Amino acid sequence: MTETNMYLSWIKHLPSRDNEYAKCSCPECQSTGLKYQYFCFGSDEYGWKLIWCETCKSGIKVSRVKLPEEAVALVDETEHKLFLEAHSELKLVS
Repeated sequence: MTETNMYLSWIKHLPSRDNEYAKCSCPECQSTGLKYQYFCFGSDEYGWKLIWCETCKSGIKVSRVKLPEEAVALVDETEHKLFLEAHSELKLVS
């Protein structure tokens, strides 16, 4: 499967609400329970979101997402860097 097809299979598979990720299966390994994290710069209402499986470490980056009011987004570049270093094992499909 090409990277584009893998990305699209993730997008089609993901739930529409954040509170449903914990019950969602991974499209790669079928384990239940996906994690996610929002990122943005400053007070932007748009950012991006990483979504991944803790079991197989596969995931995607979804760009240009509207941040929900209740979202806890990492804003500072240092926070971004620390998060990505702590999750360096993630294999993101682009």
